[in-house]
Amino acid sequence: MVEVSMRAIHAVTVEMHGGMLTLAVACVLIKMADLTYQRFFPGRVPRLYGYFSRLSSLAGPAAVLAAVGGVLGLVASAITGYLMSPGASLTDDPLAMNKVMVTVFAIELWSIFIVLAVRNRDLWTVRRPLPLFASTAAFLGFACSMIGGSLGGTMAGKGSILDPVWETLGVDLHTSWILTIQFAVPVAVVVNTAAVLLLLRNAKRTSAAKALTEDWIP
Repeated sequence: MVEVSMRAIHAVTVEMHGGMLTLAVACVLIKMADLTYQRFFPGRVPRLYGYFSRLSSLAGPAAVLAAVGGVLGLVASAITGYLMSPGASLTDDPLAMNKVMVTVFAIELWSIFIVLAVRNRDLWTVRRPLPLFASTAAFLGFACSMIGGSLGGTMAGKGSILDPVWETLGVDLHTSWILTIQFAVPVAVVVNTAAVLLLLRNAKRTSAAKALTEDWIP
């Protein structure tokens, strides 16, 4: 019988969400580059754009699938990481709590991106604010997941590629970054309210477009 340690499982989940979220953010970059071309450089280098448009058509669904896999990997990584250390030592360590906070942010932001992408099949449309909001959520979620990975490497004693950045900025990873309730609650309310308002606005536009189409049907 082969026994697999929790540390090995945790390592697999870390690699899983790292690779998935990197793929997701790369696909989002491709879609945003496509929208930028259509918005500001329409009709230029049509042959090259023909190849790029085929890649862009695949990037949309790939971004959603990769984001879903990445969020599942983040959740699995958080669970296995918690099981690797007693709860008391986790809550007493500012470094560990910082990792918990940025991981929660990453899950929240990527979840917003997934909801917006799933609820709006025409998400990647030129001259709309929704693609910008969704891509911003994805970029911020990816940044949070990178910071969480850096903190995890520091906790494991291995360091990370972001160590020079922390040294340059003078950031102490071992002091608490936890947001106060007075700051965290308004931020959460603003972000989630903005997401709901954009969804409602898009739903109204979709209903209006359908009604107009039905009116023109003989």
